[in-house]
Amino acid sequence: MAATTKDLVQYIIVRGDLKWPKGALIGNGSHASVAAIFSNMNDQDTTDYLKDLDNMTKVVLKAENEEQIVNAAKTLEDNSVKHYIWREQPENIISALATAPRSREILKPLLTNLLMVLSNNKITVQCVTSTNESNQKTNSVRIYCVYS
Repeated sequence: MAATTKDLVQYIIVRGDLKWPKGALIGNGSHASVAAIFSNMNDQDTTDYLKDLDNMTKVVLKAENEEQIVNAAKTLEDNSVKHYIWREQPENIISALATAPRSREILKPLLTNLLMVLSNNKITVQCVTSTNESNQKTNSVRIYCVYS
């Protein structure tokens, strides 16, 4: 049974040990994401995931080194989860991995040993009450991320 669109998520793992600019790492994660989706275009979960573009969900994790990505790939293979390993060329360096869209219930337990990319950064959540032009109070939430 295919997961509902709201349950579908794509996991992306990037190498945290590479001393590359953050933009390069984000680019490599994006390459892996697109490649995983393109490689699985005929898969029902991928098709369902792409039907609701405004609500696609991705989880970005950090691997400490290449070995963690290789081990994650083995775990995914052992559990029949389709994925794509991105190798930066011409150096042939494994820099990222992305899964095909799958239910969060399937993916989360397989990748629990990896950290969220922002886990070492400061995240501040601020609730704000303000008054709009009509003198009505509005509530909003502001999220600040400080990258280290």
